[in-house]
Amino acid sequence: MTVKHIVVWRLKAQDHEAKRRDGQRVVELLGGLVGIVPSLISLEGGPNIAPLERNWDVAIVAEFASLDDMMAYQVHPEHVKRAAQVRELAEQVTGVDYEV
Repeated sequence: MTVKHIVVWRLKAQDHEAKRRDGQRVVELLGGLVGIVPSLISLEGGPNIAPLERNWDVAIVAEFASLDDMMAYQVHPEHVKRAAQVRELAEQVTGVDYEV
């Protein structure tokens, strides 16, 4: 089994183009952790493309071998640093973690 870690953000940017730009930056910051954080198997995501009011602005899906590996990712110094940069762009965040 593996653990999927899904996170979505509502960004501070107001217009569609700025949201897409900031959303791409979120994915670049966190996606760049693959190969740096040993427990992170993969990470993909992107800015929202559908013009639905209920949709959030950007999402990522990360994969880990176990819950312990996912928790190690949370406290890894490089993740902590990049997560702080992401928080500067976001006004809300939520997520879910599940086994597959």
